[in-house]
Amino acid sequence: MGRRSALALLGAAVGLLAAGCGSAAHPTAQPPQRHAGTTTSQAPASTSTSSTTTTGAPESTTTSLPAGPGVLANCTAPAPQSLAVEPSTIYVACADAGIGARDLVWSSWTASTATAAGDVWENDCTPNCASGTIKLYPASITLSEVQSSRDGPTFTSVTATYSGTEPNGRRTDTFMLEKPLG
Repeated sequence: MGRRSALALLGAAVGLLAAGCGSAAHPTAQPPQRHAGTTTSQAPASTSTSSTTTTGAPESTTTSLPAGPGVLANCTAPAPQSLAVEPSTIYVACADAGIGARDLVWSSWTASTATAAGDVWENDCTPNCASGTIKLYPASITLSEVQSSRDGPTFTSVTATYSGTEPNGRRTDTFMLEKPLG
């Protein structure tokens, strides 16, 4: 069995054990993308920062942690997970990728908050989560509540303020975000 197949099976098994809606998880934990009236999936983008240090010893390259807080953008990924800065996608429902934010365009990223505009996706779980429809809601996204993690400071709360259509009549939603797994 190839690595991709093994990871897909592992993801499906974890999703079945921890599915937030009480039914089968999505076989791929990828945010929906809309193209010409259809919905498909696309892998999330992640951001990392590299720095090079030169001393009297030979040159070496190291990957550094974010300068300020990061966010666990893809909590559906297997360990080890890492923090991202200004990701284009953030998963909120880690078990089945049923809720998240995508197409994020960041307007600020500070030591205490980060703000972006984008779309929140939510599986309506009708008639069940495995057969549910992914619905999109334009929103302003705010990350907050910085806590320590093994990778450094991380945002642990995301608030979506909807513009236009609101899910279930809610103007805002606040979700807790996971910290990276070791």
